[in-house]
Amino acid sequence: MSNLTEGDRGGVELLFPSHEVTIAVPLSDLYPIEAILVGMTHPFPNYRVRRRPNGKTYLLEHVLEGKGEFRAGGRTQRIGGGDTFLIDKDDPHDFGSDRGEPLKKIFISFASDYLGKMLEAYRLGTGVYRADVRAEFSALYATAEQRRSPQSQFYEIAGLLHAILLKLSRSVQEEERGISAIKQALLSAVYTKKTLDEVAGELFMSRSNLIRLFKRETGETPYRFLLNERIAAAKSLLATTTMPVRAIAELLCFTDEHYFSFLFKEKTGMTPSRYRATFR
Repeated sequence: MSNLTEGDRGGVELLFPSHEVTIAVPLSDLYPIEAILVGMTHPFPNYRVRRRPNGKTYLLEHVLEGKGEFRAGGRTQRIGGGDTFLIDKDDPHDFGSDRGEPLKKIFISFASDYLGKMLEAYRLGTGVYRADVRAEFSALYATAEQRRSPQSQFYEIAGLLHAILLKLSRSVQEEERGISAIKQALLSAVYTKKTLDEVAGELFMSRSNLIRLFKRETGETPYRFLLNERIAAAKSLLATTTMPVRAIAELLCFTDEHYFSFLFKEKTGMTPSRYRATFR
């Protein structure tokens, strides 16, 4: 069992400890990183960690296998094999394993002003990332285990850490482009009866992957996004034209006028006619 106590990894509280191996990498004042800890968490049912911010230590953890949950910034995300999560020095968080499929992961914590600026420059903050960095994390742990000279060990670990951060940054850019493309495709469907399957096909994605990616990154489903855009379009048409409510409902591809009116009132608190009257 790990004998870590709160503070050993930056205000960490192990609520349900695991078998955890932690290696401190020897450093000197010559290097622009103040402290590095590398370790591995082996599967343990009910494993859970809570971490308070200390304004100094960043944490990167890569899930090798198992499943769990990551909570930070008021948001809860499921995590599993292949996921990497980053915790900023100023952000509290907690995470833990599923009892049936506990997490196995490699972690690195570090204190460094220049790496903090690098994270900011590459727009990397607290959250879960999906990038192929298993090889880098595995090499990083193997290097820390070797206990070589501080100089050679530091440069190898620093190189691997930089490679991980660059891959995470690239994954963010790729996902942002993907979300932007999905939003544009959904916006093009506001005045059409295009199905979600058709939108996904245009983007060479499966319907399930489109929904999963969009909801993960925006917090809402594609259906909800499209509905909100149609309601926004309806509000504009009601305010600026004399089109009948029935014609607006048809133009925006609602099933019928009554269903449109029901959804419009649910969203705005007013019927379409009442909303229009506020502009007269």
